[in-house]
Amino acid sequence: MSLMKIVKVCMAVAVVVQLPVLRAQVALPPGSVDGAVNPQLIPDVVAFRLFFGALAGGASASALPQGASSSVSQLQPSARQRAQLIPVGLGAADTSLLLQAVGEWQVSVGSLPPASSGMGSAPSAPTLDTVTQATVSKLQQGMSAQEFSSLVAFVRAQKKAMKRVPVSM
Repeated sequence: MSLMKIVKVCMAVAVVVQLPVLRAQVALPPGSVDGAVNPQLIPDVVAFRLFFGALAGGASASALPQGASSSVSQLQPSARQRAQLIPVGLGAADTSLLLQAVGEWQVSVGSLPPASSGMGSAPSAPTLDTVTQATVSKLQQGMSAQEFSSLVAFVRAQKKAMKRVPVSM
């Protein structure tokens, strides 16, 4: 799955969230999960993947310079990212760490082979879920415990606005 497909899915989720009148008129395909009804059925890794995709936005993967992993303090959120992160309540250091991790996640996702959605890929091949889980683990290790808990609580609360629709390839 390409980065553009992920961004399009995130944008589609945002459109569905922002248009509740239209959302009520659209029937979900069989096997779908509506987070407004059953948020607990949306796995955390899926919720984080959508959150990271929304936070990364349409920015190109080249926005993070090669080897930029050591200068956390230099990352500043855009106005859009600041608005998205206000409800999370992170401090400046953890915000920079999150933005760095999302940039690295975006680069990793962009370099995944097309069949890495988890279906039919080799067991050792990276998938969207394994890349996302690795990013979450990195955040857990690097962020303060309180702010990481705040981030997890925020992402879990966002499940109410998410839908998980099976994708056939």
